[in-house]
Amino acid sequence: MKLPFSIKNYGHLVLLMVILSAAVGVYGYVSLTNHYLFRTYALDLGMFNHTLFQISQLQIPQFTLGIDGLVVPYLADHFSPIVFLLTPFYVVLGDSALLWIQVSSIALFTVYLYKTARHFGINGYISTLLTLLPLVCWALLASLSFDFHTNVLAAMMVLPMIYSILRQNILGFLLWFTLILLCKENMSLWLVFLLTGMCFAFKSDLNKRFVRLLLWLSLFSLIYFITVTTWIMPSLHPSGTNIQLNKYVGADGGLSGVIIHCLSDPLAALQLVYRSPDGELSADKINFLILLLGSGGLLWFSHSVLLWMMIPILAQKFLSLNGGFWGIEAQYSIEIVPIIGFGLILFIRHFHWKLALVFILLSSTLSAILSENVYIRKHPNAAFYMPRFARSPYKINDLNAMLEKIPEGETVSTVSIFAPKLEKRMTLYHYPIVEDANYIALLKGNGSTYPMKTAKYEQALQNLHSDSTWLVWQNCEEALIFKRQQP
Repeated sequence: MKLPFSIKNYGHLVLLMVILSAAVGVYGYVSLTNHYLFRTYALDLGMFNHTLFQISQLQIPQFTLGIDGLVVPYLADHFSPIVFLLTPFYVVLGDSALLWIQVSSIALFTVYLYKTARHFGINGYISTLLTLLPLVCWALLASLSFDFHTNVLAAMMVLPMIYSILRQNILGFLLWFTLILLCKENMSLWLVFLLTGMCFAFKSDLNKRFVRLLLWLSLFSLIYFITVTTWIMPSLHPSGTNIQLNKYVGADGGLSGVIIHCLSDPLAALQLVYRSPDGELSADKINFLILLLGSGGLLWFSHSVLLWMMIPILAQKFLSLNGGFWGIEAQYSIEIVPIIGFGLILFIRHFHWKLALVFILLSSTLSAILSENVYIRKHPNAAFYMPRFARSPYKINDLNAMLEKIPEGETVSTVSIFAPKLEKRMTLYHYPIVEDANYIALLKGNGSTYPMKTAKYEQALQNLHSDSTWLVWQNCEEALIFKRQQP
C-alpha cells in the first residue's frame, strides 16, 4: 500500500514532534510535580493564583501576600495586565492552570523556532535539531522548575513575534507584540530593542511600511515603559514609588537616576557585569557569564543585532542591587533562551548541512552538560531524572485533606508552600503576617519557614499554642491549622 506521504519529505516533522513531545513531557513533569509535592510558593504562583481568583470574582485584584504586610493593588507590584486574559483558564483548570499555560508556551516557542529556521531556507532536519540548543539550556529548566512567571510567557512569544516580522504578517505581529507588552512592565523596554534590532538588521527584507510600523511601535513601547514605571505603578502603590525600580543602582533618583548613574561613570557601570555594586568580584555574575557563553551566548558576537536585543535584559540583571538576580537562579535568565535560538539560526543559515549538524550536536551537548553539572545537580526542584525528585518529606494526601477543610472565602495566614492551593479567598496573608485572618495554616517546623528564621518560627508556633485567641482546629503529622476563637 502506498503511503500518502514520503518519510523522506516528512521525516523531519516526525522528529520535530518527538522533540516537542519530549520537551513538553519533561517540563510538564517538572512543573506539575513540583506543584503537587508542595514545591511551589506564595511568591510567585500563590500570588498569581490569588490574583486570578479575585479577578474571577469580578474584584480588583490586591496583592496581600507581601512579607511586609502591605496590601497593595496587584498592578502596583508588577504591571502584568495579561492576568486578566489568563483568568478563564484558571476558572476551568484551577490552581495548576498557569503551570499548564507556561508549559504550553514551550511548545509554542519550539514550533516557531523551527518555522523561523525554515523561513531562512535551512534544511528541515537541521531546523528541527537546532531546537535542541535552547531547549536544554539551564535557564529554561530553572524557570519552569520554579513556579510561574509572566516573563517566561513573554520570552517564549519572542520567536513567534520575530517570525511574524520576517513574514511581514501585520496581524500576527500585532498579536504577539500586544501579548508580550501585557506580560510585565519591563517587557516594554525589551520590545524597544527587539523591534529596532529587527528593523535595522532586516531592513532590506522588509517593506517601508512595515519598517515604519516597527519604529512607531518601538517608540510607543518606550513611552509605555516610562509611563508605567514612573507614573502608573508609583501612583498605585501606597509608598508612592515603584518598588521594582527601587532595586537598581541609582534608583533613588527614579528611572532617570539609573540612567544618570550609568552615564556619569560608564566604566564603573560596565564593571557591574562582573562586580557587585560595592566593587567586589561577583561569583554569581561570573558563573552566569560562563554558562551563558557555553550555552550559546557566544553566538551573539557573530551578529551585533543579538547583543543589541539583549542590552535591557543584561542591564536589569547586572545593575540590580538584589544579588538574587545576578546568577543562574529561577526565572532571572529566561530571556536569553529565545535569543540563543535566534542566534543559532542566524549563525548556521549559510553552513553546509553537515557542518551545521555537527555544530548543533556539539553545542547542544555542551549546553546540556553545563546545565546538568552546574544547575540540575544542585537544585532538587529541577533534578527530574533523579529518584529524589518525585519524593516528598510530606504526606501529600494528609496535607491536601487538611487544607481543603478551610472554608473558601475565609481569610487565611499561611506558610509559603500552602499559598498556591489556598487562593480562593479575597485576602490571603503570608505568615507571620496575621492581621484579621481567621485561620493560620502552618508546618510543624519541618520545612521552609521563610521569611522567618527557624528558631523564631518555632517560638512563634509555641506562642500560638499558648494564646487563648487561637485553637488548634486541624492537626496532622506535619502541619496544623489554628482557628481564631470568637470573643
